[in-house]
Amino acid sequence: MWTILRNTIQMTAQQLSASPASFRKPWISDETWQVILRRREVKNTADQRTYANLSDEIKRRCRKYKEHYIAQICEEIEYPAHHNEF
Repeated sequence: MWTILRNTIQMTAQQLSASPASFRKPWISDETWQVILRRREVKNTADQRTYANLSDEIKRRCRKYKEHYIAQICEEIEYPAHHNEF
């Protein structure tokens, strides 16, 4: 009885637990996510210059893609308003 309950709880927890990638913001591209993962690997090494460069690259990419994401949402909102399609 206990093993069935334990297995059910574990299986449900695995189904409900989300991977870290599912928590990322919608404007973070796959390429940026790869840079983030690479930065995580570099963090454990003593190469602080590479880590700083990757951090700067991530910030630049996130700003760029967030701006593009917001502009796209604004276009979707403004289009019906300009064409009287409410």
